[in-house]
Amino acid sequence: MRKLPISLKEIDSDKKSIFQAAWFPLLFVVVIWVVKIIEVLTDSSFSHWGLFPLDIKGLRGILFAPFIHGSWKHLLNNSLPLFVLGWG
Repeated sequence: MRKLPISLKEIDSDKKSIFQAAWFPLLFVVVIWVVKIIEVLTDSSFSHWGLFPLDIKGLRGILFAPFIHGSWKHLLNNSLPLFVLGWG
């Protein structure tokens, strides 16, 4: 019998690693959705946590700006590309 170049065990391992790679991007997308939902439910704006040039407080936006979205459309347009590119 001819031996296959790749074993079934290796294929299962590859599938497992592919799905494990999706967890972090999925978690990140869920977090940005939760931030937007909290912003809407509390009727507040987190835009003051964004990037502001020539302001020392604006530096905190380097960390927090990826979680802040101006509208639902903005959030929707960023979610799929963020997940796909993060998974890649």
